[in-house]
Parts: sequence; C-alpha cells; structure tokens
Amino acid sequence: MIGWRIIKTGIAVALCIWIAQLLKFEYPFYSAIAAVIAMQATIEESLKTGLNRMKGTIVGAVTGYGFALVQVNSPWWTGIGLIVTMTILKFMKWDEAMSIASVVFIAISVNLTGKPLG
Repeated sequence: MIGWRIIKTGIAVALCIWIAQLLKFEYPFYSAIAAVIAMQATIEESLKTGLNRMKGTIVGAVTGYGFALVQVNSPWWTGIGLIVTMTILKFMKWDEAMSIASVVFIAISVNLTGKPLG
C-alpha cells in the first residue's frame, strides 16, 4: 500500500522541480535530490532533516565554491576541501549535516572547474 511518505515525497520532488524551473535553475536535479533526502516519516523528522540539509548545503556550497575558484585540478585538492568542509561542520556541532555538505561540496568544487579531476 502506498503510504503518506511516498505521496509527500512525490509531491515535494514535483514542487522542487517546478520551482527550480520557474527560477530558471540550470540543474533542478539538485532541488529534487534535496527533497528526497529531507523527506522523513514524520513532519518533525522532516523539518529536522531539512534544517540539517540547509546547514550542510550552505557550508558545502561556500567551501566548494572557494575551492573551485582556486582551480587546483587534483583529486587531492578535493579531498583537502572535503576535510575543511567537515571540520567546519564539526566545529559548529552540525555533524548531522556532513553527508549533504560533502555531496554539495563535491558537486560544486568539481563541476565549477569544468575539467575532470586528475
């Protein structure tokens, strides 16, 4: 039987893609993924996960952008940046945001250079 979490997730993904299209985001994929990650069984859990996702997205995006600007085309540079990102989150006591921050960091730092690593 289809439960409310499944229905809520489908609606959330559709809304995120629709809003991303309205705002002319280049990659609505990221909005949809964020909706799936944030959706939990209860509203309280979804809000907590959503807040952690926003914290992680902000830290991952800022550090990812900073590391992409330096444009050191090396997988080791990406690894160092990821360590910096996670250390910032640990210092802020936002440990639950590390996974999404890591994904965002990698997506931004690797994709903004326009070149494959290595």
